[in-house]
Amino acid sequence: MVADGGYLISVKLKYMATLQQAASYLAERAGKKTDIPFIREMKDLVVVISARFKADTLGKTPSLDKYYLQRFNVPLQAVDKSDECNADIAKCDKVFRSIEKVPSPLRYTTNPFSYVGAPDGSHGFGWTTFGTEPKRQLKKLTGQFPRHTYINEYIYIFNKDIDEIGVEGVFSDPRAVAKFKCGGKPCYSDESEFPIDEQLLKLVYDEIITKHLRLIIPNEKILIKEDKNV
Repeated sequence: MVADGGYLISVKLKYMATLQQAASYLAERAGKKTDIPFIREMKDLVVVISARFKADTLGKTPSLDKYYLQRFNVPLQAVDKSDECNADIAKCDKVFRSIEKVPSPLRYTTNPFSYVGAPDGSHGFGWTTFGTEPKRQLKKLTGQFPRHTYINEYIYIFNKDIDEIGVEGVFSDPRAVAKFKCGGKPCYSDESEFPIDEQLLKLVYDEIITKHLRLIIPNEKILIKEDKNV
């Protein structure tokens, strides 16, 4: 439900629009609803500005990342010992690397990703580095636990023979994960829900309309929707 063409602000955050819908809305406000290059420009603006707002929000409240996460599966391949490992890593034959580069996520916690682990989400893999992994592997209780690291946009997996992992993260450009699969389908398209909540999207709209399109925002009504489940 939307009041008189205005924004619907929900007490309980949820996804609202696709990127195509958001760009089309802005294009219509600018009187360019059939201008394809302009709509593409609006898509890029929505992505860039929403990334800044997300970074600011998550820097203060990391737990809100659940509203912006994208989850997908990443195929792995065994790493060639001569290319990736050195003699100090005892378990070189246990190192696997993502076949495709994984885009850099927004940084708001210690580790780059919210989750790296089993594809079904049942078991996350700890964090490590190539430099610290040899020492970690010598520990009696945890030495052979699966771990991961992220270098040059590749994810590496140690101590686990696995050909695919699940990954979750918040990305500056959600479109960058379209090459990965979710349930056999591409993980993102401009017609799928954009990972942003309604209140943040309103801020994005307002900035683009006033600062980039230099239009005047009318005094629109705001409807507060009560969530009876809260």
